[in-house]
Amino acid sequence: MGWHIGHLDLIFNPILDNSYKGFANLDFAPATRLAWNLSSRWALAAEEYADFGPLRHFYARDQQSHQLFAVLNYEAAPLSIEVGMGFGLTSATDQRVLKLILARDLNGRP
Repeated sequence: MGWHIGHLDLIFNPILDNSYKGFANLDFAPATRLAWNLSSRWALAAEEYADFGPLRHFYARDQQSHQLFAVLNYEAAPLSIEVGMGFGLTSATDQRVLKLILARDLNGRP
């Protein structure tokens, strides 16, 4: 789900993760993104990734995973680049994480 408000994007992805052990084991792992579009090609964003645990019984707070990222996006069709640095907000999370996503639009349109 997302909203575009001028240069601001607010996106919430209510992910239900599956370990392929049946629907009773669905895991709630939402992602949230708040981005400021500097131009049609550049954006700065803050992203939060979480894992609350199985829907039937969330993990205790200290066992949940929460990570916060600072992200820079560059869009130049058909390529896009996303680079970010994140850190864990709980003891169950990696303390430092770097991410790099390189994507190409497979529709073949520039």
